[in-house]
Formats: sequence, structure tokens, C-alpha cells
Amino acid sequence: MDANPIIKAVQGGEVEDVEALLSSDERLAETRNENGVSLVLLALYHRQPGMAQLVAQALVTNRGLDVFECAALGRSETLVALLEDDPGLVAARSPDGFTALHLACFFAQTECVRALLRRGAQTNVAASNPTAVHPLHSAVAAHQQKIVQSLLDAGADPNARQQGDFTALHAAAHSGQASLVDLLLSHGADPCLEDKDGVTAAGHARQAGHAALADQLDGRPEPSPSPDGPR
Repeated sequence: MDANPIIKAVQGGEVEDVEALLSSDERLAETRNENGVSLVLLALYHRQPGMAQLVAQALVTNRGLDVFECAALGRSETLVALLEDDPGLVAARSPDGFTALHLACFFAQTECVRALLRRGAQTNVAASNPTAVHPLHSAVAAHQQKIVQSLLDAGADPNARQQGDFTALHAAAHSGQASLVDLLLSHGADPCLEDKDGVTAAGHARQAGHAALADQLDGRPEPSPSPDGPR
């Protein structure tokens, strides 16, 4: 873990420590880790949304929020203003390799997703880091059906592969998201595709204990109820 005191406090959810540090020097909100990732994103990555808002409040009075922070926090109005000032930001990459669309999808910021798509954000783009995730993978990981629908409507490839040849259908099946499985299948997701270990979507569902979903993906009909009731 980074030895910087404010980074450690942000990642650890130490609100009082962060408040004290920012009170002594508000510019500390501009701190980034060794990979260039901002405190706002670090807080969100560590499931500290309140901390992210605290840091964001300090940033607004200094350098302001960047396009990645706006997308992740759901600051759609500021996001739109940034994109209008510099349309090229729609394709920019964060220091850890994500586009603003990746972040908006993962953090379930529907309005930001729509704003980015309206301004030409590419749906079929892999993160430039080992995960190789597409925005669709990020939305499925966040269980966001409306965002998944928006991405598919905008041309997202339902069979795009991320690290390990994992597809969005594999992820939805593994987490038992039946409605997302149906949505992906209706847009051309291939249930026969295997990951690098040779496991299909049905296999992932079965491994995770979602037997009915696995049977559906295998094309097996659900058993008819007995006329005499359960036995």
C-alpha cells in the first residue's frame, strides 16, 4: 500500500484523518498515487463513496474534477461541460487505462453513460491494462441492466472478450443475473463461447450454483411440474 498519509487514509476509510489533512492543506486533494490515479478514484475503487465525495468537494475549489472523476461520481453536468470544451476527452484514458465510459458503467452512472454515448464514446474498446475489459463488461459487473441495454443499442459487441477470454455472458451467468443473460442472448451473445479454461456460460452458472440458469444456457427445458404436486 502507498505510504503517502492521505492515500493510506483515503483507502482505509479514515474520514477524520482525511478531513484533518485537507483542513491543513486543501491542495492535498490533488494527490495521486504512484500510478497517477486520483484520490477520488482510489476512494471509489476501495468502496469509499463518501470519501470520494469529501475529496471531490475539496477538488472543486482547486483544480476542479477531471472527466474520469466526473464520470465515476455521476457529475453529468460538469462532464458535459468538459466534453463541450474538449470533445477529445471522450476517448481519453485514465492513468490506469480506462475511458470515462468504462468508469461511468462500472459505477452505475446512467446519465453519464448516456452523455458519453451521445458524444461518440466508443463501446468496443478494451481497457489499456491487463483486465482488457470493455464498457459492457464493466456494466455487467455492476449489474446494470439499463446501462447494458444502452451499450448494446449503441453497438457494443456482446461477445467481446476481456482478460482470460471472459465474456459479458460468462459474467452474467456466473453471478446469476438471469435478466441480463436474457438481454445479452437477445442481442447475439453466443452461449457456446468458452473462456481460456474451456468453460462456457452454462459452466460458469453451474459452478456458481445457478443450476436453472445453467440448464437454460445449455438449452435444456425446465422440468414440468408434477400434476400431483411436489414429491
